[in-house]
Amino acid sequence: MSNTPEMKRLSLRAHHLLCMHGFRGLGYDEHFVENMARVHARVKSEPDLEILVTDEADDICAPCPRNKRGQCERDIMGEPVSARALDHRVLQQLEIDSGRTFSRDDILELVREKITPEDLVSICEGCQWLPFDYCVEGLRRKSLESHG
Repeated sequence: MSNTPEMKRLSLRAHHLLCMHGFRGLGYDEHFVENMARVHARVKSEPDLEILVTDEADDICAPCPRNKRGQCERDIMGEPVSARALDHRVLQQLEIDSGRTFSRDDILELVREKITPEDLVSICEGCQWLPFDYCVEGLRRKSLESHG
């Protein structure tokens, strides 16, 4: 496999920018966890990575059991705490639009500047992982910034 420019790019839902901070090897099923671990490792270890921030299915969603033909079943069913609603809360807090591409360092810096661990209570309201405080703790200790 050659190292093409496409391989240095990730697509991430806006709310996954926060989930990445709290990742602890847990998830919906084994396939999801394996994929999340790969994406998480890339974000931590690839300084030249470009990240497309989106409000649609991304590189983490592919193996998710809630992914139904490229759409989150929570979005399709119109659940109040849909993936898209979480994305829009994050996009609003970051003051950016879906579809923008950032360098890894620039998007991590923007998250650090615009989102505090305390903000997650409102941004992530309704998320099943919020009560565990994984993302709050990850943001607090800047877990994605220990690159290398």
